[in-house]
Amino acid sequence: MGGAYWTHMEPADLVRPGQAKQLAEARAASGRGPGELASTLGISFEAYRDLEDFDEEIVDALTYDQLVELSGAIGLDLRQFFAADPGEITFFELAARLASAGALEELEESAGWEFRKQVDDPASFGELPPIALADIGALVGVDWRSLLPPGGSAR
Repeated sequence: MGGAYWTHMEPADLVRPGQAKQLAEARAASGRGPGELASTLGISFEAYRDLEDFDEEIVDALTYDQLVELSGAIGLDLRQFFAADPGEITFFELAARLASAGALEELEESAGWEFRKQVDDPASFGELPPIALADIGALVGVDWRSLLPPGGSAR
């Protein structure tokens, strides 16, 4: 985007090597099948298999809400999985920080994502993929992992 102040995150910046394998192991340990989870998440079987084959897919191909749903279905602690530092922030707090940070249009331009809807309705941040939350949160000094729920529970 022209005039952006920011280097956008890449999905690989948000994951560690081997996380797709960890996801596959957690799914297998839960006794759930890939097809069952694909159906639960509302994605294709192939899209689900990509989650277990490519580390970056988990932050790029799912929404935050789907990620939380997946973690609950297989008993995956997202804060541990993504090595989140202690400290949590809510979607409401993120929206408040963004609203007080300046003109939303300029912030959206800088982030490369539209998020006016989310500022007006903070729960809708869950409709965005983690990669978007990383770019948007970085505008106001929020590490996207601080948005992750403790133990996989919903926000």
